[in-house]
Parts: sequence; C-alpha cells; structure tokens
Amino acid sequence: MGLDCSHDAFSGGYARFNHMRYKILSAAVGRTIIPFEPKSDKFLAGLFGECNVTYENLGGEWKTVPEEPLMILIAHADNEGFITPEHCILLHNRILELMPEIEKIVDDSYQLGLIQAFAAGCLLAHSEGERLEFR
Repeated sequence: MGLDCSHDAFSGGYARFNHMRYKILSAAVGRTIIPFEPKSDKFLAGLFGECNVTYENLGGEWKTVPEEPLMILIAHADNEGFITPEHCILLHNRILELMPEIEKIVDDSYQLGLIQAFAAGCLLAHSEGERLEFR
C-alpha cells in the first residue's frame, strides 16, 4: 500500500513520500525537520509565520495561496486529495529555487530523483491544466 500521484509525480510508500517532502522543507527552513513531526498550526507557524491550516487544505483546497507555497505540500494529506494546476506551478518553481540546498542535504541519488520527479510532475500537471491527484 502506498501513494500514487498523477503525472508521474510520485509512486511509493507513505513514509518515502513524507521523507521526501520533509527534505524539501528542511532545505527551505535551513535545518533538519524530522518526518512525522507534528504538523499543527503552531508547528507550521513556527516555520513559516502565521497560518491557519483547515481540513479542506489537507485535501488541496485553499481559498488563498499561502505566503510560502511549500505549505500546500507540507499540510497536504499523504493519501488523498489534489494540488491545483495553479498551485503546482508554485510548488515546481519553489522546489527548483531550493534545489541547490536540497542537493546539499539529500541522502542519496534516489531521494534526489524523487524530488526532481515530483517537481516535474507538478510542472506537467500545470502545463496540462490538470490537478495533481493523490490516490
């Protein structure tokens, strides 16, 4: 059992997906964030400033775009939902911006490949005007 994302963005276990997104998060905040640390509003606010994560956000619905686009990925459920095409391009661009830092902290080439594939899947979903589906 695991997660399959559309647009070849990710296919694998939930733990691997969480490890991937926490590597991206660690690169963004400049310190190691351990997977499965609580994702409460207080925790996320400590990393990104004021935030109010709702149940709808966990599935991919955001009324306003967070100041830090990575919130869309970090707050997202790891087993269902979607990321809109508009949010996909924000995530793609943010991951590319962080790639030099990601390359410094990534564990291995396989993990780096997962991050690159996720960014490419986001770009593909955006370019096709489709949601990136989590299933």
